[in-house]
Amino acid sequence: MPVNLDKPHLWKADSLKSIDFYNDWFLRFAPATYRQQRRLRTQDVIDALELTDHLQSLSPELLKESERFRRQKAVDASKSSLARNQLGQFSTPFSLACRIASFTAGLNKSGQY
Repeated sequence: MPVNLDKPHLWKADSLKSIDFYNDWFLRFAPATYRQQRRLRTQDVIDALELTDHLQSLSPELLKESERFRRQKAVDASKSSLARNQLGQFSTPFSLACRIASFTAGLNKSGQY
């Protein structure tokens, strides 16, 4: 039953109350999970901002890359850094791969490659 459907002026305050209620519940009943998930979600936002050059370069290709990036993070999280290092399972960060590709393309255009 929509309580505030006809009261858009209350939506912002209600949303903030809802978020506060959710955070308070988690902090009281599952503090470790709350902290862990907050850390993970914060890192997701940081990764998204880095991937999109702080939302300056959005494109369908980049959105597809973000899905690959998300899957790669899940694979990376399945093993420790030491185990991945021993197996040679570190992927090149997308931003670095783009810079390498741009640099290589520039060499090709200038006849240096």
